[in-house]
Amino acid sequence: MSAVNLKYKDESWDFRESDTKEYTHCFHTYPAMMIPQIARKLLTEYGTENGWLLDSYCGTGTSLVEASLFGMHSVGCDINPLVRLIAAAKSTPICLQTLDETLSRLNDHLFQVESQESKIPDAPIPDILNLEYWFSEEVIRCLAYLRNWINKIGEETVRNFILVAFSETVREVSYTRNGEFKLYRMPPQKLDGFKPDVFGIFSKKLVRNRQGLAAFLEKRKSVEVSAFYVDLGCSINSIAQVLSPRATICYVVGNRRVKEVLLPTDEFVVDAFRQHGFTHKATIVRNIPNKRMPKKNSPSNIAGETSTTMHEENIVICQRTTHTCQ
Repeated sequence: MSAVNLKYKDESWDFRESDTKEYTHCFHTYPAMMIPQIARKLLTEYGTENGWLLDSYCGTGTSLVEASLFGMHSVGCDINPLVRLIAAAKSTPICLQTLDETLSRLNDHLFQVESQESKIPDAPIPDILNLEYWFSEEVIRCLAYLRNWINKIGEETVRNFILVAFSETVREVSYTRNGEFKLYRMPPQKLDGFKPDVFGIFSKKLVRNRQGLAAFLEKRKSVEVSAFYVDLGCSINSIAQVLSPRATICYVVGNRRVKEVLLPTDEFVVDAFRQHGFTHKATIVRNIPNKRMPKKNSPSNIAGETSTTMHEENIVICQRTTHTCQ
């Protein structure tokens, strides 16, 4: 009897046409990055919602991001401090309003510097071996100015987000040859014509990363809503086990709006209790005249875009007339 061959080729894992830069996966290029589709497929086949993922060699955090989008907790470690920074920035939710306030101040500063058409304001230049070998004098001054500004940001998550864009900018404005895994300096004939727009490159990376972060947060919102209903269902199952054969339940719930879709939490409660022998008696809809919440909010944090918040709540009443054994 021949042994089963456990090593086989499967081209469905190639993901040739897939977008590998979705969500925060667009942050910072790095050699030999695992594409998110691999982590996503592994989590789909072997992951457990609300479980834990350990990535002992997390690199730039591809698996950590995907675990978050799958609905799992995760922890990762890596010996490289740069990839730890990238992984943390990619997988950590940030308040977009707080981030945008910081980015707006940064853009104002950069605009003022560029409009002066004079030399870059002085900033401390780190003592790094062979700094002048890898960067021009003007680039060094620009990077030092940015580094000094970033280091003054108080909110760590925002600072890390901006540092990731800064790190990738440093590589692109250096004399390093593109497309090389190891560091090689450009040939002498290319050095004189190499005058990168440091602030422009940096700003474009911030815009790109901000878009990826917004998509990541929006996707996480859907995952969190799903997790909420899973938890609510488990809670109702537990409660139903200890209620009397003729119990009456009264749930006061609000129906959340996600992506402009009103989620019927009241109907979910009714259906969940029906599975335990309860009959739906009534759902009373009442206005919320005095609750301290805005009538509208801005979930996208884009000026002018608003969404109606909950201004009604539902009083769900169900009664069990026969005992159902579970």
